Amino acid sequence: MAFCTSAYGQVFFYFEAKVLTADKKPLTYNIFLNSKWDGSAAARINFKDPATGKSRLVKLSLVDNDFPDASDTDKVVNLLPFGDAYDESDKPEKNFMFPRFQFTKTKSYGNLVGAAAKVYFSYNNKQWYAPISSTYQEFEYRTDGPAGLKTQALVKRFFNKNEAFYQGYFNMNNPKFTADEKRRKMFFLFIAATDDPKIGITTQIDLIHFQDFLLSVDGGTPLNPDRLGFTISSDEVSGKNFTKKAVNNAIDKLKPGPRDIVFIYYSGHGFRYSDDTSKYPRIALVANGSQSPDNDNIAVEDIYKRVLKKGARVTIVLADCCNENYGSSPREGKSQPQYANAPAYTPMNYTNARALFLPSKSVAILACAAEKDQLAAGNVQLGGFFTHFIYTELRNSIYDRYGYAEASWTRILNNAKEYTRRQALTADCKGGPCDGDRSLQRPLFIVTTK
Repeated sequence: MAFCTSAYGQVFFYFEAKVLTADKKPLTYNIFLNSKWDGSAAARINFKDPATGKSRLVKLSLVDNDFPDASDTDKVVNLLPFGDAYDESDKPEKNFMFPRFQFTKTKSYGNLVGAAAKVYFSYNNKQWYAPISSTYQEFEYRTDGPAGLKTQALVKRFFNKNEAFYQGYFNMNNPKFTADEKRRKMFFLFIAATDDPKIGITTQIDLIHFQDFLLSVDGGTPLNPDRLGFTISSDEVSGKNFTKKAVNNAIDKLKPGPRDIVFIYYSGHGFRYSDDTSKYPRIALVANGSQSPDNDNIAVEDIYKRVLKKGARVTIVLADCCNENYGSSPREGKSQPQYANAPAYTPMNYTNARALFLPSKSVAILACAAEKDQLAAGNVQLGGFFTHFIYTELRNSIYDRYGYAEASWTRILNNAKEYTRRQALTADCKGGPCDGDRSLQRPLFIVTTK
């Protein structure tokens, strides 16, 4: 696959594979594969049905198998079919030979990425067969120049002009925000234990993820305030200022209107007392994780209730922290391969951005990285796993060009929850909540609309 870059474009892959059907008839599969940054992918396969001679199109989702026992030193990773395959009318496809894509792992600029690809086929996802022959090409996301013309021709082979991906690729039906919509304000409060000796590096990565995503004015970043046109108000509690008083003052300063957005994000130590009734943790506002937080903590649910009373259209409180007895060490898992993007520029999907940040009804979200009595996992490559996958799902949605990304907070959080659970399984577990000898972590969230 493509190597990591700082841009947010896409690379598409085209495979042509000749196979034998169950009754030994030759069949050529033409495959369009779109790999996403989080390791998932979507494919479209067109072929001529040997029984009828008619052209067919099948749609398929895939996910990488780098969980839970594969290590960073494994040489390959596979994109495996996820769920059913569907025909053009979105009905499950029967008697279909599923493809599996195998990529060789390599390192680029310190990141684990996928390189050259092979494809295999199976009717039952158990026995896999190599095709008679296969070739593949990479196509940049471009609409200009010779490379753009090649990609346009490829897109038209697999999509019709009424589909979301086609319209997104050719920038059709993607209205930018109106002057009235741009009058909304976005309030951000970032709270991170960046000086903590145990998790400081991880929280710094988390902070960079969300600040880059939400605040950067660089034209290559996803949710760019200049492009959205909103007025931004940002505050940060970290470093030497990481105190309970500073957090309370920052929350008190938030003055949203009834059409505005408030986003509070925390990365640091979390814990709970044995008699706590809330399912959500407390944030520990101490400079060092070995210090007692008894006088320096705030319940995440209390923060949520305080901010909810301010009456914003969208209220989001996210906490990436443990939800276990204080002093428990967070777990370190492995890094998955990052299926990175090409240096081409991908336009924003304003329809998805509008659904998430300018909903017709009020939306309130409370989310944390782990259920009661569970620890949160992460590492110094990805940061906190929960943060990493929230960030990835948001980025996929704002820059979706395939028509499959989620424009729903509930679905984004559900996806991030499942990816976090699976990634946490790469961490050893020698005590506390375990899945066998693997770490057990299930994020917790509620989404309320009215």
